[in-house]
Amino acid sequence: MCRKDGKIFVDLPKIPSQLDPAHKFEWRLLGVDDAGALADLLHRIEKFDGLPYRTSLDEVKEFFSTAASFIGIGGFVDDVMRAYGHIRVFDEEPVVASCQGGVDPEFRNLGFGGALVSWHTESAQKRLAEIDAESKQIAFNVEEGHRSLEEHLLSYGYEWSRSYYDLRAALDGELPDVELDPFVTIAPWGSVNDKEIIKAVNRIAMDEDGRTETSKWTVEDRAGFTPEWSFVALDNTADRPQVAGFIMASKYAQDWSVLGWREGTIDMLAVLPDYRGTNIAVSLVTATMRAQADSGMEAVLAGLSSSASTSVMSVYDSLGFRTVTTSRMYTLQLD
Repeated sequence: MCRKDGKIFVDLPKIPSQLDPAHKFEWRLLGVDDAGALADLLHRIEKFDGLPYRTSLDEVKEFFSTAASFIGIGGFVDDVMRAYGHIRVFDEEPVVASCQGGVDPEFRNLGFGGALVSWHTESAQKRLAEIDAESKQIAFNVEEGHRSLEEHLLSYGYEWSRSYYDLRAALDGELPDVELDPFVTIAPWGSVNDKEIIKAVNRIAMDEDGRTETSKWTVEDRAGFTPEWSFVALDNTADRPQVAGFIMASKYAQDWSVLGWREGTIDMLAVLPDYRGTNIAVSLVTATMRAQADSGMEAVLAGLSSSASTSVMSVYDSLGFRTVTTSRMYTLQLD
């Protein structure tokens, strides 16, 4: 590692520094001041690859929000970012080093993809070696059709662990009236404070994977969060209402010009263990669908993991959601 003109540069094995006599890559660590350049690069990549979204500047700035868990590099030619890679470490069990990278379409097929996978893997292994945890893994999310990246990952020993599906439903029809237990109500997001939501997240995590540590998740971590489209299910049988479930929705207006229509996104749907098998999940989804339709949205998007229960899948299916894109998660388990 070295410094030049006040910037930090890093030595990256297997990444060529000389592309041709007119172009020389400079690789350096990224900071929040590079957020604009990274957002511009992401937009070029997303447009060329035909992806149905655009990563906003606010979303990029979130990458840098917790410096201790983030390391990023950028490859610059004439001060324009042409390639990037970053690692975000989530230190709840299991500890995951989530990796992401990309190359400007003008500079592809020059060996950068495989070199970036090498850098991610080596750097994540070093970072995770500093953390005391029983389970540690490195993860890449691969968009559908990126076969070359999958081949690079497989060559380094990564394995497919799960798939993710984007589901979409039109907001042009009648929504069903859902019958709930008389003591359960669907209330606006602000009806409870965020601490109650975090408690609910922790209870669900304990039920699903035995996690005992408290979550560091916060609502503030989510760019685009739209409280008027988000709701909580409250159990009113006790003196003080208890959170039985919740749904978080967001607005990513930068995607609308790419899509050709206006839509909202369901970021998180959760029902606490004691209330599963009820109509709470479908009630929460219909509540946000109505709110989004009233705001002029034409469609709603939701994400679903292949590990999701069949009951959650049936909720979305019953409300007209259909799969539109898929991605695959590859992980490398560390000892």
